[in-house]
Amino acid sequence: MEPGAADHAGDRMLGVVVPELGGPEVLRAERVDVPRPGAGQVRITVRAAGVNNYDAKVRSGIMRAPDLPFVPGEEAAGVVDAVGPDVSGTGVGDEVLGYTAGGAYAEHALLRAWTAKPPGLDWADAVTIPIAGEAAVRAVAALDPRSGETVLVTGASGVVGSFALQLVLLRGARAVGTTAPHWFDDVADLGAIPVAYGDGMVDRVRAAAPDGIDAALDLAGAGMLPDLVVVRGGTERVVTLADGAAGDVGVPFLSGGAAQQNTAVLERLVAMVIDGDVVLPPVTTFGLDDAVRAHEALASRAHRGKVVLLP
Repeated sequence: MEPGAADHAGDRMLGVVVPELGGPEVLRAERVDVPRPGAGQVRITVRAAGVNNYDAKVRSGIMRAPDLPFVPGEEAAGVVDAVGPDVSGTGVGDEVLGYTAGGAYAEHALLRAWTAKPPGLDWADAVTIPIAGEAAVRAVAALDPRSGETVLVTGASGVVGSFALQLVLLRGARAVGTTAPHWFDDVADLGAIPVAYGDGMVDRVRAAAPDGIDAALDLAGAGMLPDLVVVRGGTERVVTLADGAAGDVGVPFLSGGAAQQNTAVLERLVAMVIDGDVVLPPVTTFGLDDAVRAHEALASRAHRGKVVLLP
């Protein structure tokens, strides 16, 4: 630990705990132990924590959860207050954003990979970058769109979708994004062609892209893969991050992992934001004691953009 760092280990902090698996109502704001950074980790005083679908799936038991009780949350932004062994180039007082070792929904959290937060970037905006940005980078890289091609993205008004559309456009390709009609202007503002999902989507996509679709990315799930295969004319260059039935359709499911969530991808994403190449999605914020409402908002999809907890 860096000399002069405040060692809160053994102290208590406010955190959001999952004491049992279930719906949003199981979340509890309680006093928990302040963690101590291990090798290659820093601890931050959390200024903003991202709320993601993954968190909800772990909370509900759809995905494997840590031992109960646990504090969820995989991304955070904040001020470094302690530095673990084998960390260089980062010190107490630095403002950073990155991937946690779990436990982001708290006043303090451990980061396993991070980068500096730009001085002019709001905390809530900063925490929209790590999880969604990496997922979009990974998905667009798998499709490898080229200049002049047309890429279809489902769930285009979501956080990952917003990143993905812009990454497609940065490669010189055209983007068609499916979304609800009330989000059409938002998708168009990013430079993509909005198309309504639902019955008749195939015909609407063909009308929007009469020369055909060269690649398709499914971020919505909801059984849309068969339609994507139809508009693409096969399964080649069709991938999903959202549909667990991908194998039944012959489409790859792109699963993530800690190896892809690293400092290099964070630095690349932050650079694109600073340069104005990527516009960040809007945010809806809640306090730690409002985590139940935050998860309800995430499930309702009533808000476009990122749900963020502010300790």
